[in-house]
Amino acid sequence: MEDMDLLILDGKTGQVKRKANPDQLTGCSAYVNGDLHISNYAHHRLMIANFSGNQYPQDFVVKLGNDIIAFNHQLEILWQYKNKWYQYPKHSAYIPAVGDLDGDGRDEVNGGHFGLDHDGTVIWERYLGDNMDAVLVEDWDGNPDNGKEAILSAGGQVLDASGFSLLELGLEVVPHGQEVRCGNIFPNPTGLDMVIR
Repeated sequence: MEDMDLLILDGKTGQVKRKANPDQLTGCSAYVNGDLHISNYAHHRLMIANFSGNQYPQDFVVKLGNDIIAFNHQLEILWQYKNKWYQYPKHSAYIPAVGDLDGDGRDEVNGGHFGLDHDGTVIWERYLGDNMDAVLVEDWDGNPDNGKEAILSAGGQVLDASGFSLLELGLEVVPHGQEVRCGNIFPNPTGLDMVIR
C-alpha cells in the first residue's frame, strides 16, 4: 500500500481537488501479528459520513484490513481504530456501516463487534457472534427521535445507540447470516422488517 494515493476528484471534470498519502493508510496490510488474514483484508471500502456535523456529509471512513480510518474533506485524519476481531469466523463486519445512531447529527460506525462514535470513541466493543458478515445502520424502531439502530447479520441482532441488545434471533435461527437488509416489507408503523440470507 505504500505507493497508494488517496484522491478527491471533482465530480464534473475529474480534476484532482485533494491528494494525500498518509502513513496511517499506506501502513495498512493483510498481516496481523505476522499472520495473513486475507478474508478481512479483501473487503476494502470507502464510506461517506458526517463525523464533523457539517450541513452536508463531507467526511469519509476507510476500512482497510483491520484498520478503520476517518478523514475529513481536507484529507486530514480525524481518528483511527484497530479492529480486534479479525480471525474467521469470529471476525467483525467485512464492511462497516455508517449512520447517526444517537441522533446528534453526526454519524457513528457500526462494525458489528464494535461501535464507534463520530470522534472515534468506542461505544461498544465485544464479541457478538460468529460470521458478522454484514451490518447496517437503520431506523429499526420507527422513532427518529432516538436516532437509528445497529443491525447485525450474526444471529440477527439489533442494538441501540449504546450497543445494548433490542433484538436477538440467535445463532440457532441465523447460524451464518451473510447479508442483512431492512425495509417496510409488511407495512408496519412500529418499525422495519429484517431480511437475512
